[in-house]
Amino acid sequence: MKAIKGGWTPTTKISKPRRVYTCTVCGKTGFWDENWSWYGSLALSEACPADLPYACSEECRKVSESNIKSGKWVLPKARMTPGGGVIIKKRKRY
Repeated sequence: MKAIKGGWTPTTKISKPRRVYTCTVCGKTGFWDENWSWYGSLALSEACPADLPYACSEECRKVSESNIKSGKWVLPKARMTPGGGVIIKKRKRY
């Protein structure tokens, strides 16, 4: 590696910090890899990533999909406009 003007030589690459995800089903935390999945749209992932269900494994993914389909979990809705988006959260069912 060549020395940079001024005599400083970089020895390590600086990487961006990684986000830690939490599984909505089992509560496991970890970095994103090929086993993780999420359920929602890109608009929701940018607007409110904390409100989306994340699954750490195939078993947790199946549980989260069945909870969403049965209505046990309700996803937030996004109303997108040209100037930006608004997140509409459903009220609790009584």
